[in-house]
Amino acid sequence: MAAVLQIYERLLKALSLKGFKRDLKFILPLSFGILIGIYGFSNFILIALNKVPMITGFAFIGLILGSIPILYSHAIRSGKHNIMNLIFFTLGLLLMLVFITLSKGGHRISPAQISVDRSMHFYLLIFATCIVASFAMVLPGLSGSLVLMLFGTYSKVIYAVSHIDVKILTAAAIGSVIGIILSAKIISKLIEMFPSATRFFILGLVTFSAIAIYPGFAFNKEGMIAALSLIAAASLSYLSTRKH
Repeated sequence: MAAVLQIYERLLKALSLKGFKRDLKFILPLSFGILIGIYGFSNFILIALNKVPMITGFAFIGLILGSIPILYSHAIRSGKHNIMNLIFFTLGLLLMLVFITLSKGGHRISPAQISVDRSMHFYLLIFATCIVASFAMVLPGLSGSLVLMLFGTYSKVIYAVSHIDVKILTAAAIGSVIGIILSAKIISKLIEMFPSATRFFILGLVTFSAIAIYPGFAFNKEGMIAALSLIAAASLSYLSTRKH
């Protein structure tokens, strides 16, 4: 959503702690808005996903599709069409495709029983996998939860959240913070050094992420409303980003 709303690169700079005081005015209202969104709209979105999944899914796809022209404009503005940009765009598509393929099997991963062995190795595993998951979270369209599932630590983190396991939560939180800061610094540096290639890579991720949330389609009344919701959301997204 940060890429869709055209705040992704500014958010990266803020998370990389460059000019922290300057970006504090940006981070504070953004964090406040995120908290309001989580507590104010999470239940509404969950209900919508359960009751009208096709309409809700197509609305989100519309938001993504409507943002693609401006993302492409930013990418092409920083460099001409060339084979390198095409390669990075394709890499973004392929990476998103890999995550989509892996996530289809994610629901078959049974929650592992929390290990009774609370050795240093256990906490280092939580710490390390949360760093890797944070790298995935910072890239548009990718899932940190899926990374935790692939490493077998997702159920452990969920257990820690639901049971307020301070030790596991501490290891996960430290790993997540380090991962977010490191990944933000690395991606910000890549945008500075290779602006066009990096933006084409991000464009590939965002473009293919629409497929990740495709809910299926039926030729009925709900399908017609879903198609209209896609058009409306795409128009809203496009018009709101044109000024950028």
